[in-house]
Amino acid sequence: MSDNAGPTVDVVRRLHDTLAALHATPDLHASLQSICDSLYDLLDCQLVVIHLAELDYFAAVAHTGRRLGAEDIGQRHPVTAWRHLLDNCPSQGALTFCPDARVYLGPFPGSRSDDALPGDHEGAALDILVAPLMAGSELVGVVTVTMPPGQARIDELKVTMLEIFTLQAAVAIHQHRTAERAASDHVALRLSEERFRLAFDNAPIGVAEIMAGDDGPIIARINRAAGAMFGVSVAGARHEPVDQVLAATRGEPLSRLMADLLRAEIGTLRVEIPFVASEGGEFWGLVEAAAVDLAPGEAGALCQIVDITQAKAEERELTKLAQHDALTGLPNRLVIMDRLADAVIRAREQRVCGALLFCDLDNFKAVNDERGHLVGDDALAALATRLHSVVRAQDTAGRYGGDEFVVVSFPLQEQAAQILAERISESLSAPMEVDGVELRIGVSIGMAMISPGVTAAEVLKRADSAMYAVRSHRHRPLYVLDAG
Repeated sequence: MSDNAGPTVDVVRRLHDTLAALHATPDLHASLQSICDSLYDLLDCQLVVIHLAELDYFAAVAHTGRRLGAEDIGQRHPVTAWRHLLDNCPSQGALTFCPDARVYLGPFPGSRSDDALPGDHEGAALDILVAPLMAGSELVGVVTVTMPPGQARIDELKVTMLEIFTLQAAVAIHQHRTAERAASDHVALRLSEERFRLAFDNAPIGVAEIMAGDDGPIIARINRAAGAMFGVSVAGARHEPVDQVLAATRGEPLSRLMADLLRAEIGTLRVEIPFVASEGGEFWGLVEAAAVDLAPGEAGALCQIVDITQAKAEERELTKLAQHDALTGLPNRLVIMDRLADAVIRAREQRVCGALLFCDLDNFKAVNDERGHLVGDDALAALATRLHSVVRAQDTAGRYGGDEFVVVSFPLQEQAAQILAERISESLSAPMEVDGVELRIGVSIGMAMISPGVTAAEVLKRADSAMYAVRSHRHRPLYVLDAG
């Protein structure tokens, strides 16, 4: 039997005991201390220290040896100093031999101020072997072994012992850090989930999580604000069909849009929908949704709903103000020209006719001059009401400017246009009382047909010319038609 058989058996036995201790305790420092104790006994050395990476330093966290003092515990040395040592000292296999660690590190566990200088080994314990602790490509620590003076060059068996236990130390460190990261990730996940839950539940706007059901999208959960919007309880909404909880009054149902989102046919959604309100009326909701994973492998959608009823009302009012005359409430010139352009296009495409009637009030300036502008304004408003009442619902009667009104009527044949002109003339020319004053205001009406092939400018010019023809006619006909 080899002379090394006895020591080899001791190594195996001690390795077995150390591994058992490592599995028995989750305490990293206890595990590293067990490795220190084993190496100290097996290598017949003076001191074993394990230094663990802590940010930019290596700290002495476990040590065993005769020269250990209280001042050695927790000593820290910069990582850069250790790397400098490993790069510049001679190697012995995977180990590094350093004649005097103080040259690179300064005060070092086991060294004393009265220790011999390099080269004077009598009574000194300065020569160390350094074994790096690697986790993949990362240097996570080092094991240092201080041998008796003059014995730093150890035999192959001791090198193997040191490498085996160094590997176990690296494994213990890696497992500890993995467990710490997992625990930290778990805590972070729990905190993130809790923060999301609080934000979800207490959001001032409606929020809902949607998931796929057997018969279409269903509610995973809603928050309190959404429950108040739709008149349902948070608990009662769970797993109900989307359209049963978030019911639209008209248009495309939300479930169809959500289905597209859940099938990843669209990535996000932004749409305005009229919903059934909690009190049974209607409110406008701005729906914004995005595809999310509600759980690993479970596709869903996060949907927020903002009540924009007031904003929609304000938008309608602003649109009305932009498109209507403030005094009469009739459509303004911009709308008139838009409707005329549309009628011209439809006449060309559909091969049908329409009519434009240009109405100019007679001697209206005298009303303003003699009765004042307040009476004039009231008269204009009353005449606008009369005009609006005699045209068809699909026609546009608007104020073109000053005392001029325009009617765009489409579709309309020439004979019907003449009848409409007569009705307008009769209505606007009838006596009226404003602020206790009876007024008789006539109207001159020029009419032009909107026929296929004409432009909007041509129609307007013809109607304007026809209106002036009425004014210049001695017998003042009710209207003049410019057929083009």
